[in-house]
Amino acid sequence: MPKVREEESLGFLLDEKLKEFVTKNTLKAKKEEYEEQVAIAKEVILPLVKAVERSKKIVRMLLLGG
Repeated sequence: MPKVREEESLGFLLDEKLKEFVTKNTLKAKKEEYEEQVAIAKEVILPLVKAVERSKKIVRMLLLGG
């Protein structure tokens, strides 16, 4: 009977270590994905926002007769 409990406790420890490993890798993958999205935003979205702001200024000037 003690052998079964020992195996169960080892199985439990292995399960916990596996969960910990998977959690760490999942978080690492999410962080890398987030960093990739931030890089894309800096390269693509920010220039678009700046272009839209310039366009708004030009339209305002044209509407106000500037």
